[in-house]
Amino acid sequence: THYAKGLTALETSDTAKAYTHFREALRLDPSNDGARDGLALALKAKHPFYSWMLRSFLFLGRFRATTLWIIVIAYLVGMRFLSRLEQSQPQLIVPLFFVKAAFITYSVASILANPLFNLLLRFDREGRLALSEDEVKASNWHILLFALASLCAVAWVFGLRLGPAFAFSFLALTSTVTQTFEAKHPWVRRRMKWFTLLCAFLALTGMIC
Repeated sequence: THYAKGLTALETSDTAKAYTHFREALRLDPSNDGARDGLALALKAKHPFYSWMLRSFLFLGRFRATTLWIIVIAYLVGMRFLSRLEQSQPQLIVPLFFVKAAFITYSVASILANPLFNLLLRFDREGRLALSEDEVKASNWHILLFALASLCAVAWVFGLRLGPAFAFSFLALTSTVTQTFEAKHPWVRRRMKWFTLLCAFLALTGMIC
């Protein structure tokens, strides 16, 4: 099918062919949500940065959940090990700084890639058609969260208490918002909604206290 061929093309980074197949699948069946999601991915993958992130997501998607948890735990332990190594080996501070910066940059990029590029698609004539109703609703919340994060960053520049930690908290919320609107089952969406509200409450409480 065109949908299956589109997925294969995405996995081989052939975004032009993936775009063609997903668009044809959507033309044959406008209610095909999988083809709509694939078309959105193909459009976003035209950007080199997102294309690289997509390849890494597809690579990680081949692993089982248990393996992914092992990778996450290894990442956290590794970052802690690097911090201790900085203290015991001061001459390695500069190279270790760049290693940690690379890991942190990838972590932040993996959280923000989809929200940012979904916003870009909203300004694209064809991209708007590729986004589902839930993705549009999620991007409305993403705009608010990006605005709050930007305000925190500006406040920090002018010496106010609001700093990078609070800005990152709002950016991290984009992930839970995305997962809330991606949830298919109503009870999962309700739980994700309350979890997101709890995280937002904790972030706001931290700003006030």
